[in-house]
This record gives sequence, structure tokens and C-alpha cells, in this order.
Amino acid sequence: MSDPNQPDQPNPYQPPEPGAAPPPPPPPPPPAQPTYNAPPAYGQPQYGQAQYGPPGYAGAAPQNGAGTTSLVLAIIGLLCCGILSIIAVVMGSKGKKLAAQGLATNGGVAQAGFVIGWIGIALWVLGLIVNGVLLATNNGSFSYNIGT
Repeated sequence: MSDPNQPDQPNPYQPPEPGAAPPPPPPPPPPAQPTYNAPPAYGQPQYGQAQYGPPGYAGAAPQNGAGTTSLVLAIIGLLCCGILSIIAVVMGSKGKKLAAQGLATNGGVAQAGFVIGWIGIALWVLGLIVNGVLLATNNGSFSYNIGT
């Protein structure tokens, strides 16, 4: 059953006649599509990243409380009373040690609290000396003459 409008095509399943040219090779396959690499699942390291531990564990949180406490107490001690400045110096020293060990990330804040604490102590001692001198020279009483 052949169509009169179409030329006769050789049957690909029939062996070629002896002495005839071999059939042409099949066409090459189409070029392959580039493969898409899906990103890794959530929590999995990407290619080239080092894995440091189980996912979700980032290590210990920094201990920044000593440095922050030092700065806050130093400022309050500078404005109000020198006893808080002494505590600020102690906490600032502790905060600087934690930062040096890598356990805290606010070494500069601890240093600032330490320095401001010493300034507060110096001003407190100076104020005590001035008050002591004034009390000693005025027989324990203060009197101010405003205008003559």
C-alpha cells in the first residue's frame, strides 16, 4: 500500500542489495541540556564550605555582660558617686580578660568602662579631699556671703 504521491522509500528492515551503497548513518543525538545543580537541602554545607559541627550549633554565645556592665556603672559612677566607679573598674578588668581569651566580643567597651571608672575614682577622691579641706578650714560649717 503505497501512496502514489510519495516516492518509494527503501524498507529500513530489509537487508541491502548486494553491491548497493550502505545506508547513511543515523543523525547525531541532539546536544544535551546543561544539568541544573539544585542547591543543597537546608542545613547542608554547600560545595567548598567546611563543616565545623552539627548544623544548628554555633558555639557558645559571647559573654559581653562584664564589659557592658563596666561601661554603664562607670558612667553612672562618674555622674553620681564614686563607689560605682570602683565596681566599674573591677568589671572592666574582667571584661578585658574575657575579650583577650576570645570569650567576649566587646573588649573596647570593657576598656572604656575601665578607663572611665578610673576617672570617676580620681574625681571622687579629689572631691573627698576638697570637702575635707573645706570642712577643716571652716570649723565644720559652710557659710557663703553673696554680695557685700
